[in-house]
Amino acid sequence: MEPLNVLRRFKEDLYHFRTDKELAEFLGMPQSTISTWWKRNTCDLWVLAEHIGEYSYDYLMTGEGPKKRGEMAVTNGAGQDRELDVQRNTIQELQKDKEFLQRQVDNLQKQLATLSEILIIKK
Repeated sequence: MEPLNVLRRFKEDLYHFRTDKELAEFLGMPQSTISTWWKRNTCDLWVLAEHIGEYSYDYLMTGEGPKKRGEMAVTNGAGQDRELDVQRNTIQELQKDKEFLQRQVDNLQKQLATLSEILIIKK
């Protein structure tokens, strides 16, 4: 997996952004961050994953398979097996989403607890 291929797929193939400025605004970050990613041949995959929306993680990472979650890939003679694979991948992606969201909730709860303690101390 080449980070710049992932970034290019996210920017151009999935979301059809024409400029880095559009991408940066969508991701909620400075355009200079996107420029740095291009220069350093890297990107923050977590940031892209947070904004993946209806698109498939597998497609984002590899450029293969259906672009959107739950879409059926073009089938060949082993169509039924491929359909099951797509469904398994979709379930795995949803599980990843659930785990990611749970971590976000846990982090927000910790931040809220910290802020509550600060407010109590200030009173």
